[in-house]
Amino acid sequence: MQAQNTSRANGGQVGIYQKADTDPNFRADDDDVLGYWNCSFVQNTTFPADFDKGAYEEVIASLQQSVLLYNTSVDFTYEAMPAGNKTFTAWSPSALNRPNDLVRKVWDVKACREVSQNGTFAPIPIMCFYCNMNAPYAEWIVELMEAGETLSQFTSALFRAISDANDTNIDGILASMLEAITMVGSEPHIPFSKAPVGKGILEITQGCLAARAEIPWPVFLILVVP
Repeated sequence: MQAQNTSRANGGQVGIYQKADTDPNFRADDDDVLGYWNCSFVQNTTFPADFDKGAYEEVIASLQQSVLLYNTSVDFTYEAMPAGNKTFTAWSPSALNRPNDLVRKVWDVKACREVSQNGTFAPIPIMCFYCNMNAPYAEWIVELMEAGETLSQFTSALFRAISDANDTNIDGILASMLEAITMVGSEPHIPFSKAPVGKGILEITQGCLAARAEIPWPVFLILVVP
C-alpha cells in the first residue's frame, strides 16, 4: 500500500498497519504495526533446458512432489519474454478456507519463481520461498479469507512486481504483497464486525483495512512496490 512506501521513505516501519492515512509525513512506529509477513528463500531447483515450457502443470506437479508448493490450490501465471523464452510465478496457501469449512485457519504460503535467463538455453532455474505471518492481532482477518481465491486475484500483480524488479528482492516483494493483501482484505467482503474481543478494534475508516474487491494489477503495483 501507499502507506508502506511513505513510511519506508520517511524512515518508519513497514508491515501490517492497524491504521494509515495519506499524510506524506506518515512514519509508522510500533503502535501502528500489527505485525508482518516473513518470507525467506528455501532453495533453488532446475528443469532441463529442453523442457516443454508450454506444460507448466508438469512443473507445478514436480514442485509439489518436492514439497516446494502446497497440494492445495496453486495459482500461477507465465509470460513470453522479449528474447522468446518464458518465465512463470506460482504460489499456494497451506489451507483453502472454503466458505463451508467448519474450521478456518491462518494460512501460510509457498511460492516459486522461474528466473529469466535472457534467452539462454541453460537448465531452467527456479527459486522457491516460504512465507508466514507473524501478526496475532491480524490472524482473524486471514482466517476469514478464502485463501485460494484470494491469492488468485493477485498472481498477475505479483508476477509483474517481480519482473519489474528484474528478479531481485523476491522475498521482500512477496512479504509486501501479502501485507497489502491482508490490509485491503482482497475479497469482496470481509466482515470486520466479527473481529474477536480483545484483538483490538482496527481502524478501517481511513481505507487501509476496509473491505475491497479485486484491485487491477497496475494500480496494485503503485501501492506495494517502492
